[in-house]
Amino acid sequence: MTTVQSRHWIESDTVADAGPEAAGSLMKGFLLTCRIGATMAAVLAHRLRYLDATMTILCRGRKANAANPIELLYLDAYRGCGIVANATGPDSEEAIEVLRQALAEPWYADKPEIGRTPRMVGLRPTGTCG
Repeated sequence: MTTVQSRHWIESDTVADAGPEAAGSLMKGFLLTCRIGATMAAVLAHRLRYLDATMTILCRGRKANAANPIELLYLDAYRGCGIVANATGPDSEEAIEVLRQALAEPWYADKPEIGRTPRMVGLRPTGTCG
């Protein structure tokens, strides 16, 4: 079952139940409404550095370590893509929360149009040369 949590993503609750070796493992699915860009990847990697958890993100058959911003960029996760975050370790719940907060922040979202036309300087209205 999916629920809308924010205007930037949709969350799907899925808890990994793979047995005793996966104790402390947590999986969450998200549907992106904007892409994961360089700034978001760098901030996410920086925030995960301070947790005792390992998080991998799956997107369209590709797998990336969330603590590595370059690998996150190679996922090419754009608007409409579904991602699955798999966190293992004692701080796995905090790691999922860090991802949720990073996806909810508006600083990497598409900027709205300004709504005014640029001033035409040095151009002829007909577009002809000469």
